[in-house]
Amino acid sequence: MKKITIAFAFLLLSSIGTAQQSQIFKTTESFAVSVSGTSSLHDWECTVDTFSGQIAVIQDENELQNITAFSFSFKSENLKSGKSGMDKKMYDAIHSEKHPTISFKGKKVTLVSGKNAVFEGDFSINGTTKSLQMPVEINIENGSISLIGKKDILLTDFDIEPPKALLGTIKTGNEVTIHYNVTLSK
Repeated sequence: MKKITIAFAFLLLSSIGTAQQSQIFKTTESFAVSVSGTSSLHDWECTVDTFSGQIAVIQDENELQNITAFSFSFKSENLKSGKSGMDKKMYDAIHSEKHPTISFKGKKVTLVSGKNAVFEGDFSINGTTKSLQMPVEINIENGSISLIGKKDILLTDFDIEPPKALLGTIKTGNEVTIHYNVTLSK
């Protein structure tokens, strides 16, 4: 019995020593997040000028084992088209004064293959939160992690009426694409 107890204690201690801990990676200045769409007049794109987020990662050397948590957000009025009139219509459509933050908070990450994953979480905009699955290509290099991908959404799914201009003669399309290329480091 004493031998079994000693063997069990040894196994327990050795497994504690090798348990992997999550490491937190936070967004860096290196990011490109944008939203693009169409209108009856022309295609358009808005870029995000300030963005923050973090992921909790379990990795072995430079190999990703798991992502256990994630959270990303930016202020609604940090979404810019470069045209003040368009920005105002966009901020009105998403009720930026009442709902100043756009966020994506994690539920789970499924690693699909070597560099590909699906981030599933709650996406919130305009006071409406919906579960979304976003495809992500993951690159690990020099101690940093890059997340790259795009996702199409419908504005009306988030209770956003596509903006109109010039008495309704110019209409924004309902489908927009969120593009993301975000670098995170410890």
